[in-house]
Amino acid sequence: MTLENLIGNYGYYALFIGTLLEGETIMLIAGFMAHQSYLNIYLTIAVGFAGTLLCDQFLFFLGRFKGQAFLAKYPNWENNVKKPEILLKRHQNFFILSFRFMYGLRTIAPFFIGLSQVSITRFLLLNLLGGFIWAVCFALIGYYSGYALENLLQDIKHIELEIISAIVLLGIIIWVVHFWRKRQGKRSFF
Repeated sequence: MTLENLIGNYGYYALFIGTLLEGETIMLIAGFMAHQSYLNIYLTIAVGFAGTLLCDQFLFFLGRFKGQAFLAKYPNWENNVKKPEILLKRHQNFFILSFRFMYGLRTIAPFFIGLSQVSITRFLLLNLLGGFIWAVCFALIGYYSGYALENLLQDIKHIELEIISAIVLLGIIIWVVHFWRKRQGKRSFF
């Protein structure tokens, strides 16, 4: 099976699953793959948007309906509530629109917003808009970085697998270092 077939057959599934988790790197790679004509840029944006929206809504409802029980069971998480709570109180709409761009808050913010008094409708509408902006931004950054790489390396076709592998490896290394530093109690460099 060729790389083209592999990405064509499973690329959108991998993108969807990746955006359910921490999806910036996945969206950048998918945007790059769209530039290389393995994926469609419009479908890439749509699938990335769907994945991030589903994840954020799930976490919001989890916080809304199970959040207090979770905090009662794990009281040391109470400290994790403080930073998003302060931002949410000061700048509610802006925070809901932009939390997915704040590294380290992307996965916990919807849960904590669910704990707050933000209405379901308000969160849904702002999350729709924020998720769409996020998907477009990261897909297009990946897409246009493909142009930059192509201009830099006139003939990229013969090394595209290496470039994609390097981008994926770099994303994994950054993710591992971030969580390792977090477990060590050191401030992350992100």
